Amino acid sequence: MVYSHLCSDIFIPAAFEQSINVNNAAKFQCKLIIEAANGPTTRKGEDILLEKGVSFLPDVLCNGGGVTVSYF
Repeated sequence: MVYSHLCSDIFIPAAFEQSINVNNAAKFQCKLIIEAANGPTTRKGEDILLEKGVSFLPDVLCNGGGVTVSYF
């Protein structure tokens, strides 16, 4: 089954880089994206979502602790 719209209040991309991009950003109907992956949203994808009023919690805030711990 293929879904034509990605609908939820919160979406959390947590695995792949650039998974939200210019090709699929217009289909998102969420209110908040919490970026748990490293760089899950491309710049153009983010621009499309910001125009739609979607809010972001960026990856640098959401998963920075794991990167810091792995450094040490």
